[in-house]
Amino acid sequence: MKSNIQIGSDIFLSALEQTPASIVITDADGQIVYVNKFFSELSGYTYEEVLGKNPRILKSGYQSDEFYKKLWATIISGKIWKGEFLNQKKDGSLYWEKATIKPIKDDEGEIRHYIAVKQDVTEEKNQASKARRRERILNDVEKLSKTGGWEYDVKKDEFYWSDYLYEIHGFEKPIKENAVEKSLECYHPDDRERISKAFKRCLKEGEDYDYTVRFTDLNGNKKWVRTKSYAVKNENGEIIKVIGSVRNVTDEVEQEKSLKESHEKFKTLVQSFDDIVFTLDRRGRHTALYGKWADDEVQKEFLGKNAFDIFGDEKGMVHMNAVEKVLKGVPVIYEWSIENLEGEEEFYQTKLTLLKDNPEGTDILGVARNVTTETVYQRELFETKQRLELALKATRAGTWDWDLTTDELIVNEWWAKMLGYNLSEIKSHISSWENLTHPDDLIPTQELLFKLFSGKKKYFDTNIRMQHKDGSWIWINDRGMVAERDEEGQPVRLAGTHVDITKRVKTEEALKISEKRYKDLFTRSSDPNLIFKNGVIIDCNTSAVEILGYKKKNELIGKTIVDISPEKQPDGTLTADLQREMLSEMQKKKVP
Repeated sequence: MKSNIQIGSDIFLSALEQTPASIVITDADGQIVYVNKFFSELSGYTYEEVLGKNPRILKSGYQSDEFYKKLWATIISGKIWKGEFLNQKKDGSLYWEKATIKPIKDDEGEIRHYIAVKQDVTEEKNQASKARRRERILNDVEKLSKTGGWEYDVKKDEFYWSDYLYEIHGFEKPIKENAVEKSLECYHPDDRERISKAFKRCLKEGEDYDYTVRFTDLNGNKKWVRTKSYAVKNENGEIIKVIGSVRNVTDEVEQEKSLKESHEKFKTLVQSFDDIVFTLDRRGRHTALYGKWADDEVQKEFLGKNAFDIFGDEKGMVHMNAVEKVLKGVPVIYEWSIENLEGEEEFYQTKLTLLKDNPEGTDILGVARNVTTETVYQRELFETKQRLELALKATRAGTWDWDLTTDELIVNEWWAKMLGYNLSEIKSHISSWENLTHPDDLIPTQELLFKLFSGKKKYFDTNIRMQHKDGSWIWINDRGMVAERDEEGQPVRLAGTHVDITKRVKTEEALKISEKRYKDLFTRSSDPNLIFKNGVIIDCNTSAVEILGYKKKNELIGKTIVDISPEKQPDGTLTADLQREMLSEMQKKKVP
């Protein structure tokens, strides 16, 4: 190896080259003057590449600047520094080195060089890291499973406890007293001797044990633990170790106790059911019956029999078909009926659920309830609904239902049809009504709704204009009332009807126009005109007032023919007789 300095003899240099360690020599300023072959093989840098460079070319950035300051402070003071580096190779990969750096002084005691001898400890660090990781995982697993482990070495007469075992006992680590004796004190007095004897048998005879017992830790916390052990033997059959575990099973024990209590409560509860609760095997045969109705006679009638045996082929087929379906893993709900002892039809709804899939005997849970009242009610409700729909159809009325909490508006097909729309074209929102209602009618209708909400009116009834799909305006009679209020009395739902009254409105308008025209003709005519009712004048025009010699119209109103005529007519007929004759004739012709 080339060098411009003399460092010892050739034998010394040869030894440096053959040393299985990375050796770096720098001058007093920290510039590299020598590296051996192992350095180049490890770092990837050649002698020529590092000559005159500072060792910081290996710096990975892992160690802080403070770390290097302390290093240099140590060696500059003439002391030896020992420690570890995480360095970076020429190819960028990282490696760990365990280093010793020593100052080299001249005869006068001045530092002339520094020599660093470094061992590659990357693999050791990796293995140590893996070991720490395994131990960390083991500790985490112990905590997760709430299990502590122990090992007893027979030859050394020594116990080893895992960290979590200390935690289960509530002991500080390490425990100064006899761990076995202190551990036994934590077990319930009724179980303590049993555990002690079980350990001794395992130690002497290799007999494993597994007990779930009561336990109180050093802090007074009561628990349940599951303690297990097994003996490890050598090739000669001699017991060399006993390995065991202690698991905190308090939650499981409490859960099991709760489960048992729940089972008892369920059993008591189900026996009081009005519903029919039963289990079936895979052939549909009844294996158990529950409920207050399931007396001995019923048990005898059902147990061991399927639906065919109980109800016959026709009625039983409904039940057996349901059994076939539930065996495929899908819950089944079906309805059926049967005639009771009084000859009345009773309706039932049954749900079958698969409990477990066992080819030797699949269990099915069945719950059946009497729904006769509900079924009859539903039928009556359906019939009522049909009658209502027929009535609405006959009156050509549209219905609407407004949810005030969501502003959802549900209308029927005729509501949409009278406006020229299909039901699918109407958005289920109150805005559909608002957008189609004439602006001049919207505010008055909203005022009526406000009175309805406040309770001033029980219902509202108004005529509004709504726009047809073709752009025309049609008249709608809009009626509604509060259908539901909340606990505070506020309306939450309105319902009502729409009826198309366009023809009626147009007819009324035409009649008004006709009456106005007639009135104008009657009033302005130059011929005298009188209108009688039951022989009494109820109206007349100006010409009649003038011709008859009266000053005002009111002077004629209320008079009869006799009042405004002479006693006799020119032909000698009495005016009163003539009036009676004329009235009789008009009544025959049904003239008002």
